[in-house]
Amino acid sequence: MGYIHKIGKYLRQPQRIGLWLAQHRLLPLSDVQFMKLFYQVKTGHKLNLAHPQTFNEKVQWLKLYDRNPLYPQYVDKYQAKQLIVARFGAKYVSPLLGVWERVEDIDLGQLPAQFVLKTTHDSGGVVVCHAKEDLNWAQTQSFLRKRLKTNYYYASREWVYKDLHPRIIAEQYLDDGSGNGVMDYKVFLFNGLPYCIQVDYDRFHNHRRNFYSVDWEYLPFTTAYPTDPNHVVVRPTCLKAMLANAQEIGAMLGQPALLRVDYYIIQDRFYFGEVTFYHGAGQERFDPPEWDAKLGAKLVLKRGEMK
Repeated sequence: MGYIHKIGKYLRQPQRIGLWLAQHRLLPLSDVQFMKLFYQVKTGHKLNLAHPQTFNEKVQWLKLYDRNPLYPQYVDKYQAKQLIVARFGAKYVSPLLGVWERVEDIDLGQLPAQFVLKTTHDSGGVVVCHAKEDLNWAQTQSFLRKRLKTNYYYASREWVYKDLHPRIIAEQYLDDGSGNGVMDYKVFLFNGLPYCIQVDYDRFHNHRRNFYSVDWEYLPFTTAYPTDPNHVVVRPTCLKAMLANAQEIGAMLGQPALLRVDYYIIQDRFYFGEVTFYHGAGQERFDPPEWDAKLGAKLVLKRGEMK
Protein backbone atom coordinates (compact mmCIF):
# COMPACT_ATOMS: atom_id res chain seq x y z
CA MET A 1 0.00 0.00 0.00
CA GLY A 2 2.99 2.31 -0.34
CA TYR A 3 1.45 3.75 -3.49
CA ILE A 4 -1.56 5.25 -1.73
CA HIS A 5 0.07 8.63 -1.07
CA LYS A 6 0.51 9.08 -4.83
CA ILE A 7 -3.23 8.90 -5.44
CA GLY A 8 -4.01 11.84 -3.13
CA LYS A 9 -7.38 13.43 -3.63
CA TYR A 10 -8.53 10.63 -5.93
CA LEU A 11 -8.97 8.34 -2.91
CA ARG A 12 -12.25 10.11 -2.28
CA GLN A 13 -13.32 9.58 -5.89
CA PRO A 14 -12.89 5.82 -6.43
CA GLN A 15 -14.26 5.78 -9.97
CA ARG A 16 -11.36 8.05 -10.98
CA ILE A 17 -8.51 6.15 -9.31
CA GLY A 18 -7.93 3.76 -12.19
CA LEU A 19 -8.18 6.52 -14.79
CA TRP A 20 -5.64 8.60 -12.89
CA LEU A 21 -3.22 5.68 -12.63
CA ALA A 22 -3.52 4.95 -16.34
CA GLN A 23 -3.07 8.59 -17.37
CA HIS A 24 0.05 9.02 -15.22
CA ARG A 25 1.43 5.54 -15.96
CA LEU A 26 2.60 5.29 -12.36
CA LEU A 27 1.30 1.83 -11.59
CA PRO A 28 1.45 -0.77 -14.37
CA LEU A 29 -0.55 -3.19 -12.25
CA SER A 30 -2.22 -6.41 -13.35
CA ASP A 31 -5.99 -6.65 -12.88
CA VAL A 32 -5.50 -8.71 -9.71
CA GLN A 33 -2.95 -6.29 -8.26
CA PHE A 34 -5.11 -3.31 -9.11
CA MET A 35 -8.26 -4.82 -7.57
CA LYS A 36 -6.45 -5.68 -4.35
CA LEU A 37 -5.15 -2.11 -4.09
CA PHE A 38 -8.46 -0.60 -5.13
CA TYR A 39 -10.43 -2.70 -2.65
CA GLN A 40 -8.17 -2.00 0.31
CA VAL A 41 -8.08 1.72 -0.42
CA LYS A 42 -11.85 1.89 -0.61
CA THR A 43 -12.89 -0.48 2.17
CA GLY A 44 -9.91 -0.66 4.50
CA HIS A 45 -9.96 -4.46 4.22
CA LYS A 46 -7.78 -6.90 2.31
CA LEU A 47 -9.47 -8.52 -0.67
CA ASN A 48 -9.98 -12.28 -0.30
CA LEU A 49 -10.12 -13.63 -3.85
CA ALA A 50 -9.47 -17.22 -2.84
CA HIS A 51 -12.58 -17.36 -0.63
CA PRO A 52 -14.68 -14.24 -1.27
CA GLN A 53 -17.58 -13.88 1.18
CA THR A 54 -19.14 -10.43 0.88
CA PHE A 55 -21.08 -9.03 -2.07
CA ASN A 56 -18.32 -6.54 -2.89
CA GLU A 57 -15.61 -9.21 -2.69
CA LYS A 58 -17.58 -11.43 -5.03
CA VAL A 59 -18.01 -8.58 -7.52
CA GLN A 60 -14.19 -8.31 -7.69
CA TRP A 61 -14.00 -12.08 -8.29
CA LEU A 62 -16.59 -11.85 -11.04
CA LYS A 63 -14.67 -9.05 -12.78
CA LEU A 64 -11.71 -11.40 -13.01
CA TYR A 65 -13.31 -14.74 -13.80
CA ASP A 66 -16.78 -14.19 -15.30
CA ARG A 67 -15.75 -13.53 -18.91
CA ASN A 68 -18.87 -14.35 -20.94
CA PRO A 69 -18.17 -13.02 -24.49
CA LEU A 70 -21.77 -11.78 -24.76
CA TYR A 71 -21.36 -9.24 -21.97
CA PRO A 72 -19.67 -6.41 -23.93
CA GLN A 73 -22.58 -6.30 -26.40
CA TYR A 74 -24.99 -5.68 -23.55
CA VAL A 75 -23.02 -2.95 -21.75
CA ASP A 76 -22.69 -1.06 -25.05
CA LYS A 77 -25.76 1.15 -24.72
CA TYR A 78 -26.40 1.28 -28.46
CA GLN A 79 -25.97 -2.44 -29.11
CA ALA A 80 -28.02 -3.33 -26.04
CA LYS A 81 -30.99 -1.34 -27.32
CA GLN A 82 -30.83 -3.16 -30.65
CA LEU A 83 -30.68 -6.54 -28.92
CA ILE A 84 -33.64 -5.76 -26.66
CA VAL A 85 -35.70 -4.43 -29.58
CA ALA A 86 -34.91 -7.55 -31.61
CA ARG A 87 -36.04 -9.82 -28.78
CA PHE A 88 -38.92 -7.94 -27.14
CA GLY A 89 -39.95 -5.18 -29.53
CA ALA A 90 -39.42 -1.41 -29.71
CA LYS A 91 -42.09 -0.64 -27.10
CA TYR A 92 -39.72 -1.75 -24.34
CA VAL A 93 -36.99 0.84 -24.98
CA SER A 94 -37.01 4.62 -24.99
CA PRO A 95 -37.02 5.80 -28.65
CA LEU A 96 -33.62 6.42 -30.21
CA LEU A 97 -33.22 9.91 -31.70
CA GLY A 98 -29.76 9.54 -33.18
CA VAL A 99 -26.31 7.95 -32.94
CA TRP A 100 -22.98 9.65 -33.69
CA GLU A 101 -19.27 8.93 -33.44
CA ARG A 102 -18.23 12.60 -33.15
CA VAL A 103 -19.64 15.45 -31.12
CA GLU A 104 -19.36 17.70 -34.18
CA ASP A 105 -21.87 15.56 -36.07
CA ILE A 106 -24.70 16.25 -33.62
CA ASP A 107 -27.17 18.77 -35.04
CA LEU A 108 -28.69 20.34 -31.94
CA GLY A 109 -31.37 22.01 -34.03
CA GLN A 110 -32.74 18.61 -35.08
CA LEU A 111 -33.24 17.45 -31.50
CA PRO A 112 -36.51 18.08 -29.61
CA ALA A 113 -36.92 20.52 -26.73
CA GLN A 114 -36.11 17.75 -24.23
CA PHE A 115 -33.78 14.79 -24.75
CA VAL A 116 -31.03 12.67 -23.19
CA LEU A 117 -27.50 12.22 -24.55
CA LYS A 118 -25.43 9.20 -23.53
CA THR A 119 -22.01 7.89 -24.37
CA THR A 120 -22.39 4.23 -25.22
CA HIS A 121 -19.09 2.81 -23.95
CA ASP A 122 -18.88 3.89 -20.32
CA SER A 123 -20.83 4.69 -17.17
CA GLY A 124 -21.79 8.22 -16.18
CA GLY A 125 -21.52 9.83 -19.61
CA VAL A 126 -25.06 11.22 -19.50
CA VAL A 127 -26.51 14.67 -20.25
CA VAL A 128 -30.19 15.19 -19.43
CA CYS A 129 -31.63 18.16 -21.29
CA HIS A 130 -34.77 19.38 -19.53
CA ALA A 131 -35.08 22.46 -21.77
CA LYS A 132 -32.98 22.99 -24.88
CA GLU A 133 -33.01 26.78 -24.54
CA ASP A 134 -31.27 26.43 -21.16
CA LEU A 135 -28.65 23.92 -22.31
CA ASN A 136 -25.03 25.09 -22.32
CA TRP A 137 -24.10 23.44 -25.59
CA ALA A 138 -20.42 24.34 -25.50
CA GLN A 139 -20.08 22.81 -22.04
CA THR A 140 -22.03 19.75 -23.14
CA GLN A 141 -19.80 19.27 -26.19
CA SER A 142 -16.68 19.54 -24.03
CA PHE A 143 -18.04 16.96 -21.61
CA LEU A 144 -18.93 14.51 -24.38
CA ARG A 145 -15.55 14.89 -26.12
CA LYS A 146 -13.83 14.04 -22.86
CA ARG A 147 -16.04 11.00 -22.35
CA LEU A 148 -15.39 9.75 -25.89
CA LYS A 149 -11.65 9.73 -25.12
CA THR A 150 -12.14 7.78 -21.88
CA ASN A 151 -11.62 4.04 -21.66
CA TYR A 152 -13.80 3.16 -18.70
CA TYR A 153 -12.01 -0.16 -18.19
CA TYR A 154 -9.28 1.71 -16.33
CA ALA A 155 -11.68 3.08 -13.73
CA SER A 156 -12.04 -0.25 -11.94
CA ARG A 157 -10.86 -2.94 -14.39
CA GLU A 158 -14.30 -3.98 -15.61
CA TRP A 159 -13.10 -5.89 -18.67
CA VAL A 160 -16.46 -5.57 -20.47
CA TYR A 161 -15.73 -1.90 -21.25
CA LYS A 162 -12.17 -2.30 -22.52
CA ASP A 163 -12.74 -2.76 -26.26
CA LEU A 164 -16.05 -0.96 -26.79
CA HIS A 165 -16.44 1.45 -29.70
CA PRO A 166 -17.19 4.96 -28.33
CA ARG A 167 -20.36 6.60 -29.64
CA ILE A 168 -23.04 9.04 -28.54
CA ILE A 169 -26.75 8.32 -28.65
CA ALA A 170 -29.73 10.59 -28.12
CA GLU A 171 -32.84 9.16 -26.51
CA GLN A 172 -36.32 10.49 -25.95
CA TYR A 173 -36.73 12.32 -22.64
CA LEU A 174 -38.88 10.26 -20.27
CA ASP A 175 -41.06 11.95 -17.64
CA ASP A 176 -42.92 10.03 -14.93
CA GLY A 177 -44.65 13.17 -13.66
CA SER A 178 -42.77 13.27 -10.34
CA GLY A 179 -41.07 16.56 -11.15
CA ASN A 180 -37.78 15.24 -9.70
CA GLY A 181 -36.42 13.24 -12.60
CA VAL A 182 -37.67 9.83 -13.64
CA MET A 183 -37.22 7.14 -10.98
CA ASP A 184 -34.75 4.38 -11.74
CA TYR A 185 -35.70 0.77 -10.95
CA LYS A 186 -32.73 -1.60 -10.84
CA VAL A 187 -33.51 -5.33 -10.67
CA PHE A 188 -30.79 -7.50 -9.12
CA LEU A 189 -30.69 -11.10 -10.30
CA PHE A 190 -28.62 -13.63 -8.36
CA ASN A 191 -27.91 -16.77 -10.36
CA GLY A 192 -30.72 -16.05 -12.79
CA LEU A 193 -33.46 -15.20 -10.25
CA PRO A 194 -34.63 -11.71 -9.22
CA TYR A 195 -33.63 -11.00 -5.62
CA CYS A 196 -34.28 -7.33 -4.93
CA ILE A 197 -35.04 -3.99 -6.59
CA GLN A 198 -33.12 -0.76 -6.03
CA VAL A 199 -35.14 2.41 -6.58
CA ASP A 200 -33.34 5.73 -7.05
CA TYR A 201 -35.46 8.88 -6.69
CA ASP A 202 -35.07 12.66 -6.40
CA ARG A 203 -31.84 12.23 -8.33
CA PHE A 204 -31.48 15.91 -9.27
CA HIS A 205 -32.31 17.36 -5.86
CA ASN A 206 -31.77 15.05 -2.90
CA HIS A 207 -30.71 11.71 -4.34
CA ARG A 208 -32.00 8.84 -2.22
CA ARG A 209 -32.24 5.10 -2.69
CA ASN A 210 -34.61 2.46 -1.33
CA PHE A 211 -34.31 -1.30 -1.69
CA TYR A 212 -37.29 -3.65 -1.93
CA SER A 213 -37.78 -7.40 -2.06
CA VAL A 214 -39.46 -8.94 -5.08
CA ASP A 215 -42.66 -8.88 -3.00
CA TRP A 216 -42.15 -5.13 -2.55
CA GLU A 217 -41.21 -5.21 1.12
CA TYR A 218 -38.82 -2.44 2.19
CA LEU A 219 -35.30 -3.75 2.90
CA PRO A 220 -33.47 -1.82 5.66
CA PHE A 221 -30.15 -1.10 3.95
CA THR A 222 -28.64 1.09 1.28
CA THR A 223 -25.47 1.76 -0.66
CA ALA A 224 -23.88 5.04 -1.78
CA TYR A 225 -26.98 7.20 -1.15
CA PRO A 226 -29.27 7.63 1.89
CA THR A 227 -32.40 5.55 2.24
CA ASP A 228 -35.72 6.73 3.64
CA PRO A 229 -38.12 4.11 5.05
CA ASN A 230 -40.78 6.82 5.41
CA HIS A 231 -40.72 7.61 1.71
CA VAL A 232 -43.29 5.37 0.09
CA VAL A 233 -42.40 4.13 -3.37
CA VAL A 234 -45.64 2.67 -4.69
CA ARG A 235 -45.40 -0.90 -5.88
CA PRO A 236 -45.40 -0.76 -9.70
CA THR A 237 -48.41 -2.34 -11.33
CA CYS A 238 -46.05 -3.78 -13.94
CA LEU A 239 -43.67 -5.27 -11.32
CA LYS A 240 -44.40 -8.90 -12.16
CA ALA A 241 -43.92 -8.33 -15.88
CA MET A 242 -40.75 -6.29 -15.28
CA LEU A 243 -39.22 -9.03 -13.12
CA ALA A 244 -40.12 -11.63 -15.75
CA ASN A 245 -38.46 -9.49 -18.42
CA ALA A 246 -35.30 -9.15 -16.34
CA GLN A 247 -35.24 -12.90 -15.79
CA GLU A 248 -35.59 -13.52 -19.53
CA ILE A 249 -32.68 -11.16 -20.24
CA GLY A 250 -30.68 -13.13 -17.69
CA ALA A 251 -31.53 -16.34 -19.53
CA MET A 252 -30.35 -14.76 -22.80
CA LEU A 253 -26.98 -14.23 -21.11
CA GLY A 254 -26.70 -17.72 -19.66
CA GLN A 255 -27.94 -16.73 -16.17
CA PRO A 256 -24.91 -14.85 -14.84
CA ALA A 257 -24.15 -15.15 -11.14
CA LEU A 258 -24.87 -11.42 -10.86
CA LEU A 259 -26.87 -9.27 -13.24
CA ARG A 260 -28.54 -5.90 -12.73
CA VAL A 261 -31.18 -4.81 -15.24
CA ASP A 262 -32.27 -1.16 -15.06
CA TYR A 263 -35.70 0.13 -16.01
CA TYR A 264 -37.80 3.28 -16.08
CA ILE A 265 -41.55 3.15 -15.57
CA ILE A 266 -43.87 5.57 -17.36
CA GLN A 267 -47.66 5.26 -17.08
CA ASP A 268 -47.46 1.64 -15.90
CA ARG A 269 -45.14 0.59 -18.74
CA PHE A 270 -41.53 -0.36 -18.10
CA TYR A 271 -38.68 0.72 -20.38
CA PHE A 272 -35.32 -1.03 -20.54
CA GLY A 273 -32.42 1.23 -19.56
CA GLU A 274 -29.21 -0.80 -19.37
CA VAL A 275 -27.56 -3.85 -17.84
CA THR A 276 -24.68 -4.00 -15.39
CA PHE A 277 -22.67 -7.07 -14.46
CA TYR A 278 -20.51 -5.63 -11.68
CA HIS A 279 -22.74 -3.38 -9.57
CA GLY A 280 -20.92 -0.30 -8.33
CA ALA A 281 -17.63 -1.91 -9.39
CA GLY A 282 -17.84 -3.72 -6.05
CA GLN A 283 -16.92 -0.59 -4.10
CA GLU A 284 -20.18 0.85 -2.77
CA ARG A 285 -20.30 0.74 1.04
CA PHE A 286 -23.31 -0.92 2.63
CA ASP A 287 -25.22 0.76 5.42
CA PRO A 288 -25.52 -1.11 7.72
CA PRO A 289 -22.30 -3.00 6.82
CA GLU A 290 -23.66 -6.47 7.57
CA TRP A 291 -25.77 -6.35 4.43
CA ASP A 292 -22.60 -6.71 2.38
CA ALA A 293 -22.26 -10.20 3.88
CA LYS A 294 -26.00 -10.93 3.68
CA LEU A 295 -26.13 -10.27 -0.04
CA GLY A 296 -22.81 -12.03 -0.52
CA ALA A 297 -24.26 -15.19 1.01
CA LYS A 298 -27.09 -15.13 -1.56
CA LEU A 299 -24.69 -14.76 -4.51
CA VAL A 300 -23.32 -18.16 -5.55
CA LEU A 301 -20.18 -18.08 -7.71
CA LYS A 302 -19.57 -20.59 -10.47
CA ARG A 303 -16.35 -21.78 -8.95
CA GLY A 304 -15.50 -23.93 -11.95
CA GLU A 305 -14.74 -20.73 -13.88
CA MET A 306 -11.95 -19.71 -11.50
CA LYS A 307 -8.50 -19.62 -13.05
